[in-house]
Amino acid sequence: IGPRPAGQPPGYRYELVSRGSLMAPGDSSEPDLPAMMSISGGIDPDGRRISADQLGIATGQGEVFGTAGLLLEPGKTPGVDLSLAVNRMPVGHAKTIWPWFVAPGARRWAMQHVFGGVLENTQIRLDAEPGFFGQGVPLDAERLEATFHLSGTRFDVAGAIPPVRDAVGTVALKGMDIDIGLASGTVYMPSGRTVAAQGGTLAIRDANVTPLIGDLDMDLAGSADAIVELASYDPIDVSRFIELAPGDLSGAVSGKVKALVPLQAGI
Repeated sequence: IGPRPAGQPPGYRYELVSRGSLMAPGDSSEPDLPAMMSISGGIDPDGRRISADQLGIATGQGEVFGTAGLLLEPGKTPGVDLSLAVNRMPVGHAKTIWPWFVAPGARRWAMQHVFGGVLENTQIRLDAEPGFFGQGVPLDAERLEATFHLSGTRFDVAGAIPPVRDAVGTVALKGMDIDIGLASGTVYMPSGRTVAAQGGTLAIRDANVTPLIGDLDMDLAGSADAIVELASYDPIDVSRFIELAPGDLSGAVSGKVKALVPLQAGI
């Protein structure tokens, strides 16, 4: 850290490099992540603005890069502007790096329900003015926007329903609203039966509010016995309405499922 060179605006420049950091969020089920991090930028003479013109985190299997800035005003929480991009990285690494203050509701859901696979072509933008944080006001679409592209991922749906595996899709965040788009995926039942899921959406509105409910709209296809087995799990539990076992039906089935899915236990 030192004065900016002659010919540049007054102030300070800095460069911080760590070649042996270990990232280990307390609420993560992922293994501790060794990483190399570097950040460089400038500090205005009055100390009000600290900019990170280059920010990078490398894990050996992927890299996060971008820019950031802090705007400091007396008596207020810092303003933050952050722009991050990921070309390709394991989902587990991305979950570990995900800042706790960026969409905490979506982050908690991903920590608990999304595993494995690869993250590609991802963009995150956060822009909050001084004094915004700490007021209990949720981020809106003007302040937070992100898009994640995932492939080969496993994610839990709800209740005892077996997870969707080999999933390919996108997750889009705008403020506290989350839209999950599933291009394709497969549900593997304990019996060995499978159901193909495709063209699905899970819309979550006001992710900061409880109870957290997702609006599911998904196309399913498979053998009739596999569909009945899938429908036997909570929270669907078709046996509440009709006596029907997987072996009672044969043939092929395709159809659409629309449901309000609880994304928290006890609902």
